[in-house]
Amino acid sequence: MSAELAGTVRQPRVGLTVRATGLDAEVPMLGVHLREGSFNATLSPEGRFEADGAIRSGDGTVRITGSRAADEGLVLKLSGSNFLAASIPGARVTMAPDLSLAGRQGSLALTGSVTIGDADVNLEKLSFARSYQASSDVVVVDREVEVGETALGLTADVRVILGDGVKLQGFGLESTVAGELRVLEEQGQPSRATGEIRVAGTYEAFGRKLSISRGRLQFAGTSLDDPQLDILAERKLEDVTAKLRVTGTAQHPTLDVFTDPATSQTDAMAYLITGKAASEAHGEEGQVVSSAAQSVGSVLGNRLAKKLGGKMGFIDEIGVEQNTDLGGNAFTVGKYLSPRFFISYGVGLFEPGSTMTVRYEFTKHWSLEANQAPEDGHAGIRYRIEK
Repeated sequence: MSAELAGTVRQPRVGLTVRATGLDAEVPMLGVHLREGSFNATLSPEGRFEADGAIRSGDGTVRITGSRAADEGLVLKLSGSNFLAASIPGARVTMAPDLSLAGRQGSLALTGSVTIGDADVNLEKLSFARSYQASSDVVVVDREVEVGETALGLTADVRVILGDGVKLQGFGLESTVAGELRVLEEQGQPSRATGEIRVAGTYEAFGRKLSISRGRLQFAGTSLDDPQLDILAERKLEDVTAKLRVTGTAQHPTLDVFTDPATSQTDAMAYLITGKAASEAHGEEGQVVSSAAQSVGSVLGNRLAKKLGGKMGFIDEIGVEQNTDLGGNAFTVGKYLSPRFFISYGVGLFEPGSTMTVRYEFTKHWSLEANQAPEDGHAGIRYRIEK
């Protein structure tokens, strides 16, 4: 490091030059080793600033250059290729950044692009916690203090490009991923994106591996965690093709099972799982089909129940439960009219019809219960054992 002094005694001007080589650092949270780094920075007595540097990770390098005139804002540029950005359990990612950061404190803008050339991500193994753990010597104070908006005033408009070597697997999915997103960040606003991500490969559902014939996650200026879904997976048989379609959004997906040529939903589920119509599925195969249909109903129905339950405080019980009177699962809501008197109403998820239950609890274990279903009505004494 060297310094330069200019100006007058009353108005001195100081210039600094900093040079560093052999920089080396570990980033445990990302599992990368930054090495062979160098950095040069110069601040002239007139206020001009210039900097450049580089550092390696994996087989790649990123380079940074920067400048600032005496009365102008800062401009930093980051570029590189084949830079190892993450190497943690479940994810290895290399990228090629081409970014520019410009402006002044309180009004900085990040623009440019990031190309993900190669990535191998396993969602089931993905874990930051295994690769990073804070030292026991670290003490966090003021944990309850809320962090306000950053003083940097940072906004972003960055293109994220997924290359041909991006692979994603886990939870039944084995696929390649491609596409491009324009990601926007503004002060006080959630991250938004415009563009499309395409998925190709296979998806295992209900114990069967299905081919993804169409897989798109579409963003239209919407939140990054809630893209529009357009996914179609299928199982091709001799005379029929069973298909599983997912639409809606990531936060509110809609699941549909059908066939080409068209059959009933029961047969569609049977073809998807067993490769034959429901009338031909017996014994264990029939039980698998029934279990899959109930699991689909539980997932979708309970998601709806959770949403409704948070908004309808006058309801004591809401959810999806198995109901033999309605041929499977039923969406049920219930209310205690008194501490002992309970009434509920259920609607079938797969079969049409509804059921009503009235229960009076004599004690914690004994109760009188009456049910009215589409084809049957019955009542009885109920005894409950809690373990």
